[in-house]
Amino acid sequence: MPKLVHLTSMPKAEEAKRALAETANRLFREKGFENVGIREIVGELGLTTGSFYYHFKSKADILNYRAREKELWLSQEVPGMLAGLRPREKIIRLLGGYLCDVIEEDGWALSEDRMFAKNYKKRESDELMDLLCTFVEEAMAAARCKPERTAEELAKDLMLVTRGVEYDWCIHRASYDLHTKVAEMVSMVLTANGL
Repeated sequence: MPKLVHLTSMPKAEEAKRALAETANRLFREKGFENVGIREIVGELGLTTGSFYYHFKSKADILNYRAREKELWLSQEVPGMLAGLRPREKIIRLLGGYLCDVIEEDGWALSEDRMFAKNYKKRESDELMDLLCTFVEEAMAAARCKPERTAEELAKDLMLVTRGVEYDWCIHRASYDLHTKVAEMVSMVLTANGL
């Protein structure tokens, strides 16, 4: 039986929250979102259900928390990793590289569960869309062309294509390389728009 850990023994409440989220995410990947209960999550850490509800309202709230962490990483850390690349390459690497890394980290089953989870709030990141719009604007300027659509419209199309491939990858149980397919489809949209 795991040793009971109280929130007061954790150096920071945020560490307890992060530990709950990481443990839950691992269990969701291993067993499926619907097959994991709150007691199992807290039991892995030796916490009480009260400590779970101190940090989260529900299991779906953990998905929201994890999505926010990933959004912050994508919008704050990744741009520095893409510095120096041509705008078109930034877009392809952002969506076909780093975003796919986030999706693959969760695996096809959890990604599929997340798509349909009740009370899962974060379907699309404002920060990610803003970053993508910026890269599309850079690509439009570099191509010296004026596509018939705005940067925002193209960014939305790129996200639509990316989400479509993610969904297809999930229903086909990761039977193909997600990175390659997203990069291919994103490249097609860019090329079709003169970028």
